[in-house]
Amino acid sequence: MTSIADLLYPGSDDAGNLNQLTVALGATTLPIHGLLVGPFATPLIEVASVLSRLLKAPVGNIAIKGWGKHREVQKAIEASKKEPGEPRTVRLAQHSIKSKQSPTVEATAGGVTKTILELDLVVELELASVELVILDGEIDDAVTGGTLAKAKLSASGVTLAEHELQPADLRRQPSEPAVPAAAT
Repeated sequence: MTSIADLLYPGSDDAGNLNQLTVALGATTLPIHGLLVGPFATPLIEVASVLSRLLKAPVGNIAIKGWGKHREVQKAIEASKKEPGEPRTVRLAQHSIKSKQSPTVEATAGGVTKTILELDLVVELELASVELVILDGEIDDAVTGGTLAKAKLSASGVTLAEHELQPADLRRQPSEPAVPAAAT
């Protein structure tokens, strides 16, 4: 499973991702003085930790939502639970998907909450002929004719991380929800 973090920081583990986010935030010209001083002071490592958790989201979830095949995938998952060992397939045609999210980091002091950092996270997928194989209630495989994934994390017009990956693994890890609720 390729996560957004895998796109932005290829070959890096969770600690490496956290370190790279902390360095990127500390080295920018972003107006983040409110993070460091005043009543809403928040260490950069804490902000980077929140962002690191956000970036663990699998890009495959974006693909399923982008195709509008969520119901069909859910039906196949339910049917495969009833008949273990019987694979189901859901065919997805060639498609380009662009997902843009604008998460914020907030700090609370004295009962007052203030947004201290506004981000833009853009993930783009270009996929050719994908077939999901569902087995025993899980997405077991995603067979593609070719997958290109791009991700960019920025704040106030400053790029914090950007990378593209080909091919991208769209399968989810068994511990991940099939299609999580949208993040806010």
